[in-house]
Amino acid sequence: APLLYPLLQLTSIQLTSANEYVPAGAPSRLAAMAVNEELTAQRSDGREYVVKRLAGRPAAFLMQGYLSAAECSQLISGALSSGMDAAETTGNTDARRRCDLALLSPSQHQALRGVQSDAARLLLSEQAMADPGGGCEPLHVLRYRENGEYLAHYDAMNHPRLITCLFYLNGVGATWFPIADSAAGDSFADHGGAVAYAAALDPTKDGLRVSPSKGDAIAFFNFDAEGQPDPWALHAGCQVQQGESAKWIGTLWFDVPGLCTT
Repeated sequence: APLLYPLLQLTSIQLTSANEYVPAGAPSRLAAMAVNEELTAQRSDGREYVVKRLAGRPAAFLMQGYLSAAECSQLISGALSSGMDAAETTGNTDARRRCDLALLSPSQHQALRGVQSDAARLLLSEQAMADPGGGCEPLHVLRYRENGEYLAHYDAMNHPRLITCLFYLNGVGATWFPIADSAAGDSFADHGGAVAYAAALDPTKDGLRVSPSKGDAIAFFNFDAEGQPDPWALHAGCQVQQGESAKWIGTLWFDVPGLCTT
C-alpha cells in the first residue's frame, strides 16, 4: 500500500454536520453543478480560480488557474532535484510509454502542502475527510517525452483512489475520457471490456478531450456516490506530438478506503 498523509491532518478542518454531503461523491456545491457550469473558488493564500464541470459521469471538473506559475516551477524543480526514474505500470503492461517519474512528499516540499490541502478542501466530503484510513498519496510528478502517452486505463483498479487530480505544470498535452457521459458506460461487464471498447475510438473525435493550460488541474471521481467503481472514469494521457516539448503533470490521489468498494 502507498504511503498516505492523513486527510484531517492535511487540512486541519473542523468537522460539522455531514448531512448535506454525498458520502463517496462530490461535496454538495460541486455535485449540484451542471455540465459546463462554473463557480469561483479560493486558494488558502487568497488567490481565486474557476471550477468548471466537464462531465456528469465521471464527475469531472477543470480547475482553471489553480496553480501559480511559481508552484508549477517549484514542483518541476523538486522532481528534477529528487531524481526521475522510468515510470512503471502495474501489471508490467506497456500502456504507459516514454514517461519518467518522481515522488514528492509534503513533508519535504513546502510548495506541495498548500496544493494538496486546498484540493482536499474543494473536492472531499466531510465523511471522506473523517475516514480513519483515508489519506493523500505522494505527488507523482510525470514527464512524458516526445511520443509519450498513457493508454486508456482506470486509476482505481483494486485500489480506493476516490479522486484523481491531474495538475498541468507546463500546459503541454491533453487528457481524454473516451466514454464520458456516454450510454456505453452501462454496457460493459467489466473494466476490461471498457478498455477494449476505447481502443477502437479516436481521441480527436470521440469522448471528452481536455487540453488544460499551465497551472490548470483536472479532478475526477473514480467511484460513484455509493462507493462503487465508476466505469465512466476510464481516461488516457494523450500522446505528446513530435516537435512538442515534454509534458509535465503532477498526479495526486486521495484514498478513502472506508467509502470505496474495491
